[in-house]
Amino acid sequence: MIDEIQIENGLIKDVKEIKIAFYNFYRNLFTSEHATRNQEALERCLTLIPEKVPKSDAKALEQDITIDEIEDSIRSLANGKSPGLDGLPAEFYKQNIVWISMEQLTLYNDAFEQGSLGENINKGTGFIKGRYILENLITSWEALHWAKEDGQNSAMILDSSTIIDVNGDLSEPIPLKRSIRQECPIAPVLFVIAVDALFYILRSFALGSPVKGLTLPNHDDLINAQFVDETTLFLELPEENFDNVLDRSQLFCLPSRAKVASYKSIVLG
Repeated sequence: MIDEIQIENGLIKDVKEIKIAFYNFYRNLFTSEHATRNQEALERCLTLIPEKVPKSDAKALEQDITIDEIEDSIRSLANGKSPGLDGLPAEFYKQNIVWISMEQLTLYNDAFEQGSLGENINKGTGFIKGRYILENLITSWEALHWAKEDGQNSAMILDSSTIIDVNGDLSEPIPLKRSIRQECPIAPVLFVIAVDALFYILRSFALGSPVKGLTLPNHDDLINAQFVDETTLFLELPEENFDNVLDRSQLFCLPSRAKVASYKSIVLG
């Protein structure tokens, strides 16, 4: 039983108000938003990203999927593990690689033409290889330690999100106008590409003086660390530096529809 919840305007304890707050949150979350200012902000963000996909690579990505690509993917699976929810191990796919590859090729080509994988294909896995949340924890710890050792006047801002399970009381139906299927395999990759824009926005000279971060022993600047949707910022303390971060974050939030949950963020220093 959820007795109370924290929202931007304060604490809610009334049961009916809690239900309304959940309904409004998810209704806004799953409502598609299109605005001219979002498109303008998107175009501006894109101009700040120096790295572009080479035309040769872009052309290769647009080619049809081949049997060889599918078979290479199956052979790369680690033995003793199950890549899907059906519990079938990688050895099963490797043993039956010929007919499975043919079936997958037909499935992918049909999906490309129809623009959908179909109603029955709604589960998958996808993570960034070699990335662990522990890396961000160690980075944060070491950065704060170094700032104190070096006498740097700095702060670290943490932005986190929380998933809350609602009580058994059902709300009115909420139409899904934007979302991704649970455990969509390509969603993490697309997210990493999109959130990378924040890295360049914080450091761009085209927007004026860039954000001032923590100076490391090798004289590099540490400004932000990212793990999925968790953002950690390492900043110098002058007020104008914080204002600069807020302005640049807003530029990123407009086209991406990301939001800074200020009431769930903390400052360490």
